[in-house]
Amino acid sequence: MVITISRQFATGGHTIAQRVAEKLGIAFYDKELVNRVAEHSGFDVDFVTRQGEYIGSKSLLFDIVTRNRASYEDPTDKLFRIQKQIILELGAKEDCVIVGRCAGFLLQEAGIDCLRVFIGADMDYRKAYVQSHYEDTGVPVEKRLKERDSHRQSYVQHYTGAVWGERENYNLCLDSGKLGEDACVDIIVRAAQK
Repeated sequence: MVITISRQFATGGHTIAQRVAEKLGIAFYDKELVNRVAEHSGFDVDFVTRQGEYIGSKSLLFDIVTRNRASYEDPTDKLFRIQKQIILELGAKEDCVIVGRCAGFLLQEAGIDCLRVFIGADMDYRKAYVQSHYEDTGVPVEKRLKERDSHRQSYVQHYTGAVWGERENYNLCLDSGKLGEDACVDIIVRAAQK
């Protein structure tokens, strides 16, 4: 039983995923996945966390400097390659819930059966969620939400060619703002058990 949870920023997706894993008595991978990627890559955990949903931004100067270096691998691409390997190993070996990081797309492409879930919510719910769960960064809340989602979309598009958040890419799409976290957890658990 492998469940992947993709989510819009500030929908409670991390908490929902963690509770699903607890209810099913299976492993949960979010921060632990970051730790494993850091360990295998040699990069600092903070760097892996920051790069976890961002594609590298390459400049013209970067292209000129690295063009003739056959052995050069962009750090973001290296992290993705290691992350992909770890996700595929986890999906093949154990029952687990994996949050984000293109896991559903990667497992599906590899032919590993999983329940692919997307959690979203409307802007008002997400604004209130940010205000009650996150520190104020000085960036307007709506801008912060749009930027985080844009980064996730670009990351998924870049590494999988898929459209993040598009219903056809998931087995189950839930609105945590309308349903609430408890109902989302129950629905995912029931779906996984079937």
